[in-house]
Amino acid sequence: MPTAESTTESIRSVRRREQILIRSAPFLGLITSLGSTSSIGTKSSLRAKVSTSPTRNTMLLQRLRNNLLPVAFRVQASYSTATPPAADTRPKRSQSRHTRKNPRPKQKPTIPDVLAPHGLFQSLSAPTLSLAEVPIIQFLQLKEGEDRGISSDIWKNAALPGQLLDSRIIDALRKCNQFEAGRNYMERMLSAREELTASSLIEAAKFFPLIAIQNALKPKADRQLIAKIEDRMVDLPKSVFSDTARFFLESGKLACSAYVKPVNLDEFDIKQLLFGRDCFAVLAHESMTRKDVPRFMEIAALLPEISQAEIYANKHLHSIFCDFLKYADSKGREQLEQFFFKGFITQTKYITLEENTFLVKPVIKVLEGHGWKVENAFVDYKGSCDACGSKIPLNDELSKEEFETFKAGIKDFVEGLSTSRKSGSLREMKYLENMLKETKNTVDPSAPFLVMDTLNVAHQHFKNLQRVHKLILSLLQHFAHVVLITRPGMDPLFLQKLKRLPISVFFADKRSEDDIFVLMAATEMGPNCYVMTNDFFRAHRVRIEEDIVPLFDRWMARRCVRFNRRNLYYEVPPSYSRTVQYSAKGYHIPVQTKGGQDVPEFTWMCIQKPVPNAQ
Repeated sequence: MPTAESTTESIRSVRRREQILIRSAPFLGLITSLGSTSSIGTKSSLRAKVSTSPTRNTMLLQRLRNNLLPVAFRVQASYSTATPPAADTRPKRSQSRHTRKNPRPKQKPTIPDVLAPHGLFQSLSAPTLSLAEVPIIQFLQLKEGEDRGISSDIWKNAALPGQLLDSRIIDALRKCNQFEAGRNYMERMLSAREELTASSLIEAAKFFPLIAIQNALKPKADRQLIAKIEDRMVDLPKSVFSDTARFFLESGKLACSAYVKPVNLDEFDIKQLLFGRDCFAVLAHESMTRKDVPRFMEIAALLPEISQAEIYANKHLHSIFCDFLKYADSKGREQLEQFFFKGFITQTKYITLEENTFLVKPVIKVLEGHGWKVENAFVDYKGSCDACGSKIPLNDELSKEEFETFKAGIKDFVEGLSTSRKSGSLREMKYLENMLKETKNTVDPSAPFLVMDTLNVAHQHFKNLQRVHKLILSLLQHFAHVVLITRPGMDPLFLQKLKRLPISVFFADKRSEDDIFVLMAATEMGPNCYVMTNDFFRAHRVRIEEDIVPLFDRWMARRCVRFNRRNLYYEVPPSYSRTVQYSAKGYHIPVQTKGGQDVPEFTWMCIQKPVPNAQ
């Protein structure tokens, strides 16, 4: 007969073994020997038996150990989140984080720099064109990176090319940074030709104020050459060509004197002159050389469609602009800062890594020197910035009238292609319309829908559509109904699975363009419909009416669901706008760190104005 002490010790040892078993396999309480999936109640009854019969419970634990392997496999199918009673007193992880004395700071996102020059964003010394890219001047036998002019021996063995090529050669020499060769060619042209074309005179006149932007003028020699060009323009009849040439000649003469006085804008109708971007570049350089902010803003207002784009594209102007911003007074600096970012705001676009490295960062560095605060920030799905607490404005949704205009424009575009039988047939259009009408009659019209560009989504998965099926199941958690646009020939078993789901499938003819039916279905399903594709529809965008293009761009930005081609994870567009935003506190700038035809990734920069007292 066991004593009370031995019985108590046996119970304690069994409980210790049970706790060890629960820690090593916390799901044991989910499955009994009969295969049921009960939770805590099963464990409490188990403990009751342990307290009354130690021997019997020891046998039960041995049986559970033997069945541990099959239990682990069954748990994958039926897992519960029930917590063992012993764990109830432990602090939850989310609670324990707040009780730390020194909580780990949240690491801010980073924006990588583009290390090598890319595209237009080259070093200031790099030419716009290389000599190899311009075969028209190869007969001059120039060397890359050496501006030594044209050898006199060249003219002994070669004559001037045709008169119509003069303007192209002068332009190419300037863009290749062969400034001395450009002077030599113009000297030869002026002495050898009795008549010059208007285009060659304009290029010759434009040469001097534009190389002044690169600080490549030789004032004494260039004044003499400008005077010779001016003499050849006396007989040129008054026209837009003569006005443009006179403007550049006048600018060139003033550039040789470092713009002691500005160009008289009253003498020229700047908006009507040819080469608007070059006109702005010359006038902007003049005003920035003179440190005249009001003059710069006046010129920018004269050519609003050109001004920001030229500052972004012209690396020399951009560098001069940064110095201009640095040394302006507070009022002028505010005007210049708003001018610079306005270009990105009006384009309703995000910033690429190249634009951030070569355009935005130099300007931000200047602003930081004047007390601005710049942080990389987290923006949650609702648009709240963790750096300054501001909310990013919501997406600029199409109004009801705008959507109807957009829908009609897309329908006319598709009908036009179908009538000409270039991309589809009217019969297919009619069938798709009827199918979508039936779908809308069975679903709440205010619910979100999705049209899937199935050929685009399943491009890498046609041999195994199981991932696509899982993707559709995931999408149905967000969307009331999904419409698949595809072609005949898909796996019958895959299509059979879809019959049980709120799915509609449209099969486009193999000779038809499936993209036009994707656009048509997305617009026909209403303003709450999204489209899942990594296609940007560029080929169709250029063919729709011009007044529909802005609506098309806004709709794509708000309704296009991008996905990862390999793993098929996706991202529904957030409720806020991923474009450069201005507020009273400063700017929020989204920088796309990963993109292409995939789910884009963004890091936000929060640029806050200096506090007046701190300034």
